[in-house]
Formats: sequence, C-alpha cells, structure tokens
Amino acid sequence: MPKIFRRLFVLLLFSILVVGCSSNEIPTSNLSEKSGEESSLRSSQEVKTGMPAPTSTATSKPTATPTETTTPTSTLPPSPTPLKDGLPNLERITVENADRVELLTTLRIPNYMVVNPWQGQCGVAFSLDGSLLVATCEQNALPVWDLPSLELRHRLFSMPDHAISCDFSPDGRMVACGKYDDWTIPAWNAQTGEYLYDIGKHSAPVWDVDFSPDGKFLASCSVSEGDFERRRGKMAILWKVSPPEKLWSHEMWSTCLSISFHPSGKTIAASAIHGKVEILDAKTGELIVMLEDATRHLGDIVYSPSGDYLSATSDDFNIFIWDVPGYNLVAKLEGHQSYVNGSAFSEDDTYLVSGSADKTVAIWSLEDFQMLTSLVGHTDTILRIDLNRENTLIASVSWDGTVRLWGIIAE
Repeated sequence: MPKIFRRLFVLLLFSILVVGCSSNEIPTSNLSEKSGEESSLRSSQEVKTGMPAPTSTATSKPTATPTETTTPTSTLPPSPTPLKDGLPNLERITVENADRVELLTTLRIPNYMVVNPWQGQCGVAFSLDGSLLVATCEQNALPVWDLPSLELRHRLFSMPDHAISCDFSPDGRMVACGKYDDWTIPAWNAQTGEYLYDIGKHSAPVWDVDFSPDGKFLASCSVSEGDFERRRGKMAILWKVSPPEKLWSHEMWSTCLSISFHPSGKTIAASAIHGKVEILDAKTGELIVMLEDATRHLGDIVYSPSGDYLSATSDDFNIFIWDVPGYNLVAKLEGHQSYVNGSAFSEDDTYLVSGSADKTVAIWSLEDFQMLTSLVGHTDTILRIDLNRENTLIASVSWDGTVRLWGIIAE
C-alpha cells in the first residue's frame, strides 16, 4: 500500500475512535441530578429517626447535617472474643474509670428483620435484679437473655412480630411490650416465658411503656400516623396491671415518643414531637407543666434514680437535663454527631449514658456535664440504652440487629 494511503487510513481510524468515545460521555447536568438523588436516598436510609424529620426553628449556630456525620471518624474496634462462659467479673462503672469501659460481647436479636425504617423503634431493659435482659427491635422474636450466662432463655413471640418498646416490672416477674401492628400491650411471665394477658390497647401504635415503681401500674404512650397534629392516637394512658384496667387517658399536644414514671410514682413525664415535654399527675393524668426548651423531636425521656433530674434526648444532637421538682433546664449536653435516641442515669446520679444515630455510646459527667468517653462498636443507629442497677453493665440496641454489652473487666 502506498505510504500516502496508509497515512489516510490511520487518520480515518483515529477520527472514528475519537467520535466513539465522545458519544459515551454522560452529560454533567444529568450526573449532578443523579448524585443529588442518591445522596437524598442515602440520607433517608442512614438517618432513621423512626418518625418523619421535623422542620427546625432553632436559631443557634449552624450544625452539620446528619448525612455528613452519621459515620464516626474513628474505626471500629475488633470484635470481642465470644464469651463462652458468660460474663466475666465486672467493675462498677464510675466517673473515674469511665474511660476504661469497653465492648464485652454482642448478642444477636433472633428473627430480626427490618420492617420499615420510618416505622421502627427499639427497646432494651435490664430486670431490676440484673438477672435478665429483654430487647426488641423491628420484626423479632422478643428475646429474654439470662445474665450472667448470656443464654437465650425465652423467645416471647411464638412468631416474629413488630414490637417497639419493652420493660420489666420492678419485681422481675413480668415483662411487657408495646406493639406497633395491633396496638396492644401484651405481658408475659418473665421467669417462664408464659403469655399472661394484654394489659391494654391503644388506638394507634404503642411507642413506649414504663412500669410504676411499685409495679401496680403501667404508663404507655402512642404515636399518631399521618398528620400528627390532627389525627387521633397521640395518647398517654395509665393502666392498672392486675387485673388490667384503663384508669385515665391524656391526649398529648403532639405524638408521644417516650414516657417515664418519677421514682416517687406521683408524676409521669411524656416527651413529644416538636420538642415538648408534658409533666402529668400520675393519679389524674392532668397536665402539671409543659417544658418547651427543645426545638426538635424528643426521643427517650427518663427520670434519674434519685428523682432529682429529668433527661430527654433530641434530634438536634443534644440531651436536655432539667432539675426536679422545679423543672428548670440545668444543662444541654452537646457532643453527639447525630440524633440522640436513648439515655440512662447511673444509680448514684453521677453520670448519664446515651446512644445516638452516630452509632456511638457516650458517657457524661453530671458534675460538669462533659463527655467522659465515646464508645464505638455498632454499625448502625443506636436507639435505646439501659444501665443495670449495679452500674456494671451497659446495654445498647441498634438497627444493626444487635444488643451490645459494655463494661470493665475486673483485674
């Protein structure tokens, strides 16, 4: 082939390749739109509050959005060695040794399955004597573990079901849960696993339950679906446990996410969407005071064992603490990087433990209200948290389908 024809052939081939590559490029405008849609989808999947996100009216300094901060900057620690012989001897957790708390073991929730990330909540509770642990999250078998052996003692649901919250009676003989699907509050014998009866039924999904200090009563609260301000169902109700009987019901200002008895049994605190806490008379259900210090959804609300403090976790990444009985805001704990969903006080009121959508467990000093340590181990949002009465063991439950146990192994 003459040299000039070879040159023309090479030039033609090069032109064809250039045109072909250009036709496969993605327009930058479409790419930007697609990236925005994927980012929005990740946001709705990663930051699961259990309720639609509110519109914030806060005027404080701007904070990072949950999608920017849901993954902790620190790496996950190696998984702990399975505890074949149950829990080891543990030290009592204090303010002084909080930095030594570590992940002890992971309990898998049997039959765990995500039902709907926008309709989910989790619950975890120790029995008062510390011998049992119950947990619920999304669709599951409602497991009860024996402590310290870590053996699964009961699966309280005969078939996996959707329960939101759980609690032991103070004497440890009964465990009750609030159900999402049929709105009931079933109760079981905690020692045998035998179903007893339904304590009550709401007209909407039951979001939280709490036994009175003497175990004779149970407070519960429910959410309303759709338009939270106009639809029925946003109720706080007091039940007599045995025989079961509704004593009073109180319609909340907005849908209720948590409820807690004061240790005296005389008042009940209920937290609600849009940052309000209602303090109710336990005998009558009448509103005593409304707390309006938060601006976004309030999650878990709990009185301290002494009754001197009330805490509420919030979707604004903070934890609010009021004194009692004055109900003056004394602290706002700042340090989590996403929604704070659960909290528990130490038995001596010296520290508070919290769990967050940033996947960490934090321990806070109640003397100077500073974070003492942040514990990493979960792989998804932490919903609720509990601390046993001996203050040797922390339990956290998460959308990763696990309960993680934290503590300090005695030397």
